Amino acid sequence: MRHAAASVRQRRRLNAALQLIDEMQQRNISPSDADYLILIVACDRGKRRTRGGDRGGSEQALELLQRMQDKGPVPDLRHYSAAITVCVTEGDLANAVNTFQSMRDKGIKPNDWSWAALLDAFGRAGGRNDGMVWGDGYNRRTANCLHHDHSAESCWAAGELSVAEGIWREMRDRQLEPNAYSYNASINCYATAKQPDKAEGVLTEMVQSATIKPDAITFTSLMKAYIQVERLDDAEHVISRMRAAGVQPIIGTWKSIIHAADTLGDIKRADQLCSDALLTDGIKPYRPWRSADINNLNDSSNKQPEGTVMDLRGLNSGIARAVIWHELRERQEDASRSKLPMYITTGQGGGLLVAAVSDALKSQGIQHILLRPGVLVAPSAASDA
Repeated sequence: MRHAAASVRQRRRLNAALQLIDEMQQRNISPSDADYLILIVACDRGKRRTRGGDRGGSEQALELLQRMQDKGPVPDLRHYSAAITVCVTEGDLANAVNTFQSMRDKGIKPNDWSWAALLDAFGRAGGRNDGMVWGDGYNRRTANCLHHDHSAESCWAAGELSVAEGIWREMRDRQLEPNAYSYNASINCYATAKQPDKAEGVLTEMVQSATIKPDAITFTSLMKAYIQVERLDDAEHVISRMRAAGVQPIIGTWKSIIHAADTLGDIKRADQLCSDALLTDGIKPYRPWRSADINNLNDSSNKQPEGTVMDLRGLNSGIARAVIWHELRERQEDASRSKLPMYITTGQGGGLLVAAVSDALKSQGIQHILLRPGVLVAPSAASDA
């Protein structure tokens, strides 16, 4: 709820700021380059979707960039890089590429961060390679393809892996030292293209670097490469490699590998991974009785509920099932615990998550009800099976 409120506040602030810029220009008052930079950065909506009256996103960022070009002040590397970053985080590959090229056409030299952001854009697109290459002036046919069709398969049918490799080569040719962002983006490109061996090659180069060390995103991207080709043993082994390097798995690591095991029907592996994640606090689904989503659900009094409170919001269906099965096994070993209810929050709009939780409970003969949208309760979570 706090995140949703923060998102609303951010949208309102951006809308108000954009309206103020409009009023300033109507009064012939020119915003400064710093004003524009702040606005372009604020256009990043992440995973949020456009709502009525909502301004922001890549189109808004590019509109601000165009406004600077038309009316001044002239945008510089900072403004272009910020706009590219907005495009990348929103998955707008076509505009990320075109903005990068427009910056170069205007004689602005990209820095290492700009190159890494471009590489990241290709890594997020997904798909396959058909031989198109990166070269001086960039292949406009690729940009046009991306602009008219944003589907992942179509984009990579245009040869994004070759383009991504070309970007990497040009970075090195220009003696730009890759940073962690660019290394991770390159690994993700190969992961998306289902080429784990090449992803390993980039990791090897990264490890051999004197200044850059792999982080959790590095290893999670490598894990993705093995998951893409259904090599779960290798994917799981990445967790051991992370820990050996002094890097702890993040929530994205567990979400990827547990969901992959669940999808492939390897329930035993999903269960073992879930237990590991719970033991090391990699995932934290349990909540105290004071959880705001559970309070006052039993009756009209202010009595707190008794039982197990689980918050699965933000998790995927694979982890949700694994967590529910783990809790049910705990209850089989504790008779007193099995008599208490389970309160499970999935969040409103989590239809797939609700279905996954319900299926897991039904598989063990657990009766349950949808108490309200986003909240399930099993009055007595003792197996009927």
